[in-house]
Amino acid sequence: MSVTHGVDEPHTLLDSNIKQDSRKEENDKADSNSEIETEAEDKLTENSETNLEAESEVSFHINCATQIDSVENAILKEMKMMNEVLLATQFQLNNFQQETSLQLSQLRDEIASVKNTISLANQQSTDKVQTVSQSTYKLSKDMKQANDELHRKLQSVHDNIKKMIPSTANMAVGTN
Repeated sequence: MSVTHGVDEPHTLLDSNIKQDSRKEENDKADSNSEIETEAEDKLTENSETNLEAESEVSFHINCATQIDSVENAILKEMKMMNEVLLATQFQLNNFQQETSLQLSQLRDEIASVKNTISLANQQSTDKVQTVSQSTYKLSKDMKQANDELHRKLQSVHDNIKKMIPSTANMAVGTN
């Protein structure tokens, strides 16, 4: 009995084959499920890697954009400071230009005033020179007339003296 146990019984053999087929199906299903799971895991891993790559790329672009924004902000800040310096310099330059223009205008006015004073002094000097020259000419003419008059009077006196004393001159000549 022990030798034939399980071999002679057709029912048991069939059951055994069914069980084997069932196990094989289960194993095949398990293998198939395992393959599906592996494929799903591979796809998930692939999707995860793709997502990680995409996230990494997005992160890179965000970092680049952030860096670009930071650089742009720094450039804008620097440009704003330079603009403020430029405006301050322009304000100072405008003030300097206005002060210089005012000083130049005042200097021109002073120069014009000095020129007018010099011109007036020259005119007065010319007038005085003409007055002195005319006075000198008149004085010279008057002195010449007075001198001529004096000379005539002296000549007249001399002639009168000669008329009055002609004999005295002759006497002195005759006694000798």
